[in-house]
Amino acid sequence: MRSRTESSSRRLPWLAMRGLMLLAAHLPEQVQQAAARGLGGVLARLPVARRRLALDNLALAFPELDEVHQRQILQASLRHWTQTAIELAACAEGVMTPGELARRVDIEGLDHLDRALAAGRGVIALTAHFGNFSWIVLALAARGYPAAAVYKEASDFAPDFFGKIMLHHGVTPIRVITRERSGLARPILRALHEGRIVLMNMDQSTANGLPIPFFGRPAWTPIGPVVLARRSGAPIVPMFMHHQGAGHRLVIQPPYPLSRQADKEAALREDVQRLSEVIEQAVRAAPDEWYWVHRRWKRPAHAIEAASANGNAKSAGAHRDQDRDKRP
Repeated sequence: MRSRTESSSRRLPWLAMRGLMLLAAHLPEQVQQAAARGLGGVLARLPVARRRLALDNLALAFPELDEVHQRQILQASLRHWTQTAIELAACAEGVMTPGELARRVDIEGLDHLDRALAAGRGVIALTAHFGNFSWIVLALAARGYPAAAVYKEASDFAPDFFGKIMLHHGVTPIRVITRERSGLARPILRALHEGRIVLMNMDQSTANGLPIPFFGRPAWTPIGPVVLARRSGAPIVPMFMHHQGAGHRLVIQPPYPLSRQADKEAALREDVQRLSEVIEQAVRAAPDEWYWVHRRWKRPAHAIEAASANGNAKSAGAHRDQDRDKRP
């Protein structure tokens, strides 16, 4: 077990970087870009465990690329991550107003979202830890769309950092509390019932999911967006935020058509698989936008395959039984 002193020393570089990002949030737009490039380059060279993890993930996802190319992707990814952190700090500090945020984000495919909302059941905005994904609902709210987001607070930020940003920008925060995850369906269903766009990520390993291939390797994948879409009737609309110079481009895809298989378990697996493929396609097209520092493949492939073969994968039935009596 690591000592508290050792753990603190490992966090010092990240804490120092966070302080620099808060300072950079008050700088002019063009200076922020230069700061993001500089700080991202520093992060790519820090001897921290997450950097090694990111390189391992890149080697798994792109074995055809040489190590130099993989490191270039990581450096660009960390530069984008740093820009995102600076922009979120600007929101938290009150420097980034909703109007200024809207000015920095171009939206492509807004007609897909409008048609999905016209059904009157809300929309599940499916995304990943890709680009400045937190700005998706902020940009939509700045244009008058009713929005909510499912989120977890990061331990390295101030208490309720993301929740306060969302409230300031007119977004309903739906916070994930690990010990109370079973009750998460209720506020999501309520928000959908109110006709809101609910942002949900589907690219992180979870204990309550299905083992689905991601970049050719089995990875535990969340089933929540699919289960909630079927329960509420809300369409799933994939969308991804891309960096675009000093600003961003939000690409909204057509609504995803849910599987029509009669077998509910087979339909669930098909939907989770196909939506995971949507995310993989986005990452393959712009690998520098994804957050490679996450332990996406937490368990060895052979262990996941064995669990699936033995029927030990987490099923949709357990998820539905847990939330059957919850209503918005």
